[in-house]
Amino acid sequence: MKKTLFACLIGLYAFTETHAQYYAPQPGYRQAPPPGRSMGHPDAFRMQPNDPRAYRAAEPVIYPYDERGRPNPDAFEWTGFSLGVKAGTVGLGLDATIYLAEWVNFRTGLQAFYFTYKDTIYGVDFDYDLTMLGIPLLLDFYPTDSGNFRLSAGVILSSTEVDISGSTRTIARINGVEFSKQQVGTISGTADYDTVVPYFGIGFGNPVKPDSALTFTFDFGFMIQDYDLSLKSNGTAANDAGFKKALGDFAGEVEDVLDYLKIYPVITFGLAYHF
Repeated sequence: MKKTLFACLIGLYAFTETHAQYYAPQPGYRQAPPPGRSMGHPDAFRMQPNDPRAYRAAEPVIYPYDERGRPNPDAFEWTGFSLGVKAGTVGLGLDATIYLAEWVNFRTGLQAFYFTYKDTIYGVDFDYDLTMLGIPLLLDFYPTDSGNFRLSAGVILSSTEVDISGSTRTIARINGVEFSKQQVGTISGTADYDTVVPYFGIGFGNPVKPDSALTFTFDFGFMIQDYDLSLKSNGTAANDAGFKKALGDFAGEVEDVLDYLKIYPVITFGLAYHF
């Protein structure tokens, strides 16, 4: 009986040693990690010794969106830079947007607008030729979780002027005083607007969202600007005191037209591509 028991113990010990050697980690293979940790490469236990893939560090899990539905920049290939085109009350333009933080972007670009308006004052036909060039320097703030609605503020480096030219076909009647075509001649002048113009507005669209390639954009805001006006005449009555007073009346009427541009509405629609 003792011999049988001893033989069983010897056999059990031999089986245990063989089993341990068979399942022991071999050189070139990784040992299984503790529960709850990544094993790295799924084929690590079947690779040949010295295979570099067996030693590759486990990659962390990166989720494309957080619990509030916002895109995770680390989950997408993106540059944080976009170019777009736009059209609206500032004419045609280009926009470049640069990502600064999750809630704010920097936007700049170029915009150009040309417009002609006609009006008649005291029998004189006037042409107003508006030329508006601008380089916006704006910050776009995104206060909501969707990251699309934005508040915009900044300045526009502006070159805005209105060229004014007017003449009468027959007689100009100003405050009951009549002036002939020759006396009036051509009334001309220029209204020069501010070169640095503050801008405030709201809008929709984030051109540098990590999960978007094409983005439609919309802006609604105001440019706040002032101007200086000068008028002159080359008619025969240009140096007449009565006509100079009449020219002042002309200037007042012209300013009533130009004042519409002092708080200029900006409405634009655009399309941007995220590189």
